[in-house]
Amino acid sequence: MKDTGKKTESEFLRKKAEELLKTSHPDMEGTNLDAKTLKLIHELEVHQIELELQNDELIRAKIDAQNAADKYIELYDFAPSGYFTLSQEGIILEVNLFGSQMIGKERSRLRKTPFGIYVSESSKPIFRQFLSNVFKSEAKEVCELTLSSFGKAPVFAYVTGILTESGEECILTVVDITEQKKLESSIQDLSLIATHTDNLVLITDVYGQIEYVNKAFEKLTEFSLEEIKGRKPGSFLQGPETDPEHIAAMRKGIQELKPFTQEILNYSKSGKKYWLSVTIDPIFDSQGALLKFIGVEWDITPQKSLEKSLKEALESERYFLSQIMKTNISAVLEVNANGRITFANKALENLVGLSVDKVISRTINDPRWKITDPQGKPVLDDQLPFSLVMKTGKPVNNICQSIERPDGQKRILLINAAPLNFEDGKPSSVVFSISDITKEIETRHALEGIKSKLESILNEMTDVVWSLSLIDYQMLFASPSIEKLYGISQAEFLKDNSYWKKSIHPDDKSVVDEIYQELDTVGSFEKEYRIIAKNKEIKWVLNRGKVIADTEGKPIRLDGYLTDITEKKKKEEEINSYLQITKEQNERLKNFAHIVSHNLRTHSANIIGLLDVLKFQHPEFSENQLFSMLFLASENLGETLHNLAQVVGMGSSKENLITINLSRVIESAVTNVYSIAKEANVAIENQVKPDTEIMGLPAYMDSVILNFLTNGIKYKAENRKSYVKLSAKTQNGYLVLSIEDNGLGINLEKYGSKLFGMYKTFHNHPDARGIGLFITKNQVETMGGKIEVESQVGVGTTFKIFFKQKVKSNGENQQN
Repeated sequence: MKDTGKKTESEFLRKKAEELLKTSHPDMEGTNLDAKTLKLIHELEVHQIELELQNDELIRAKIDAQNAADKYIELYDFAPSGYFTLSQEGIILEVNLFGSQMIGKERSRLRKTPFGIYVSESSKPIFRQFLSNVFKSEAKEVCELTLSSFGKAPVFAYVTGILTESGEECILTVVDITEQKKLESSIQDLSLIATHTDNLVLITDVYGQIEYVNKAFEKLTEFSLEEIKGRKPGSFLQGPETDPEHIAAMRKGIQELKPFTQEILNYSKSGKKYWLSVTIDPIFDSQGALLKFIGVEWDITPQKSLEKSLKEALESERYFLSQIMKTNISAVLEVNANGRITFANKALENLVGLSVDKVISRTINDPRWKITDPQGKPVLDDQLPFSLVMKTGKPVNNICQSIERPDGQKRILLINAAPLNFEDGKPSSVVFSISDITKEIETRHALEGIKSKLESILNEMTDVVWSLSLIDYQMLFASPSIEKLYGISQAEFLKDNSYWKKSIHPDDKSVVDEIYQELDTVGSFEKEYRIIAKNKEIKWVLNRGKVIADTEGKPIRLDGYLTDITEKKKKEEEINSYLQITKEQNERLKNFAHIVSHNLRTHSANIIGLLDVLKFQHPEFSENQLFSMLFLASENLGETLHNLAQVVGMGSSKENLITINLSRVIESAVTNVYSIAKEANVAIENQVKPDTEIMGLPAYMDSVILNFLTNGIKYKAENRKSYVKLSAKTQNGYLVLSIEDNGLGINLEKYGSKLFGMYKTFHNHPDARGIGLFITKNQVETMGGKIEVESQVGVGTTFKIFFKQKVKSNGENQQN
């Protein structure tokens, strides 16, 4: 049966309309209209108000929808993860800003390119299989890839892929895990010792929850790290026979935050019992804040088994005890009331490096044992385990002392001693169970070294590492470099949980809401903003953070780090300023080139016109060689200026190269330098075949050939007949023009690195300016070529210019 008391949406709207009608329209009951008409008018007015209310609601819904769409676009573009939309062939159809930054290319250049070309060779098989799985399955697929980032180091990425509703495209979410990979590598290096030791090692957080255990721990307990990570050891290792006093002692030691050692009985996953000697060390940062607990555990089950056997032997027969003591389970010896060793087994023989006979010949406090504590300090006789047992009549356990073997090796021993055969209330002998824990102590020292190294790294880092509890929202940790960044002490920062927000520049306060929003949506953030340090200095910082969850997926911590990027921002501003200046200078140079090109072309045209008039009025001048050469030089000048104008208009790029007849360019240049070559008595010989073609820029080619010809003439040798020879051949896909002279030559050993520098001269010629070779080299390289040089002082110089070769239609090379 329906609930009639529950108002529907239409009833609610109707009621609201009637209320509005009462407040906005006068009562019409006093009019001459009949009741039916009044009711009809009333219904019409109510219906009109209902429509107006519905229209207002639709307008608000439309605004909300538009705002949601705008917000989605903003989140997509500025998300801290890369988003790629791929076709079935792996072609990039769309990419957000962060994705393009990860690849190192602009978004417009990424679209319509295969995503696979940005994947490293080693990751390509993984990516192909991953893409295939995405389009075959409706479920989410994940993988890890290495991406090749242009101009930067490779990026390690965690990639999630899911098929769109149409089934024609998929969306990839790409998260940069490069820093995580580096951190994992560092942790692996630091945990190497723990991994290879036979002792049990575990690391817990400040709440006693397991973060790491080594292989030895997994082997003995039969639990893998994945099964127990985030759990407290006592919740699954202790059992019915675990002594409550031992448990209480463990808890007390942990609460006191001091190193301690305790024995305890634990149970493996299969229910097997084993005894441990557990040493727990709290780890603090430089300010005394607790970071972790490190536990090193020794399996003392054999010793405990022996102790149990010894006690049972005391209750039965001495013979049974003697048989147990002869076993090699652990080093065992017996000492009488006078301190004389009366029994030792083979295990002790191996431990101390002496035969049983020699051991029995000594007393327990013989100076030759050189007994010290683990730090090397001598131990007084009344502090020896033997003296303590004889004095109290009670067993002593887990006493660490060091001895020196005859071969000079030192051994650190874990000693348990118990009284035997009481006479007149005093023990007549003491039995010892001894274990060699030298390697265990060395492992502990190594772990302490790792601890020290971790603390040193944190102290030396310029970045600020921080951690915030998501349980009580208290700062758990901030590295010492916080003082350099904010100008306040580590303790002050930890005390004030909101200091990081207070210090944000007023113009950047909105970043707080952005951080919270990103944490809610993706569980991490990365933001650049300004802060105001204690000394009022404004700094730029990059803040990164990520939510850390427990094994059940519950957020427990927010970890991150702050980087001072102030200098980087200053450099960016400087670069932008330099770019603007360079752009303005280039525009001025371009305008200058246009003006010079235009004006010189005008004068060149005038000269050619005058020569035409002179030739028309004096036809006999055509027979004069000098006049003909002057006329040809004028035409060459006009052509050069025309080419220069084209270069200015189009820019000197390799894409604008055209086919050029090399032999014609050389002949034109030879004509232009004819008079100075003749005056200098230098012969010029062009051996380049007439049909030789290259790819180049005409204006640059004229300049390059003229520069080398004038240099060959300018730096001729005075003591012999001079020449300049030009020849060409193909080499490795280039056409190589060789310009050989027998002039002064250049000392390449002395000047080779400076040969093509600006304003570098190597001879005392009055016309030398040191600019020609610099310009020529830049022009050749602009056309996609290069220059090589061979020279010997007093012999001559050969320049080899490599040009892009014009390939004939039949594919044959030129100038063979």
